[in-house]
Amino acid sequence: DTFNLGDISGLVEEYPVGVELDQAWYSAGTDWTERCEWLIQIADLLRRLHRAGAVLERLKPSDVIVTATGQAVLLNVGLLLPLGSGIDCALLRPDFSTAPEWTLDRPIIDARCDLYCFGAMLTALLLGRDLTQHDFDLVGNPRSFLDQFPDINPFLGRLLARTFVRNPEARFPTQEGREHDETGMAELSQALEGCRRNLGRVHH
Repeated sequence: DTFNLGDISGLVEEYPVGVELDQAWYSAGTDWTERCEWLIQIADLLRRLHRAGAVLERLKPSDVIVTATGQAVLLNVGLLLPLGSGIDCALLRPDFSTAPEWTLDRPIIDARCDLYCFGAMLTALLLGRDLTQHDFDLVGNPRSFLDQFPDINPFLGRLLARTFVRNPEARFPTQEGREHDETGMAELSQALEGCRRNLGRVHH
């Protein structure tokens, strides 16, 4: 529901019921097919947010709830910011998953900020913990996951190399993909589908 109170507009949402994504991720019996399905749902959510003119300030596994029906739902709409915003960065509450673009004097905010958030969330899931300063060479410059874990599945390695990186130009889209989708979200979804097909055959 929505409401207006003087100059204030409000949005009323149903509070999602379920378990946090990191708990579901490591639950007994959870396989890569399920994990990739949740990631695909989150990527689709990001695309819908972009169409509505919003991006995320940050994203941790605990910001996503997996419902009893297996649906990944964003828990906190307070994470949303206007796409292309000239918002005062002093008002932000960044963490290690916040795209480094937000800290620039004149930030250019586009959909690729959410690629960084997505990659940060996935890195935290793979590490099994929240990110810390030790996961970065410099502020906003993540350590290469591939360098730390060279045996990582190449599908996951490429996904992280094209999302959780300091330079927006190194993220999706590739040069070829830019001709069809400048946000990089289409290629993110394609990469996740590749992960689902490949990692779904991996049993732990």
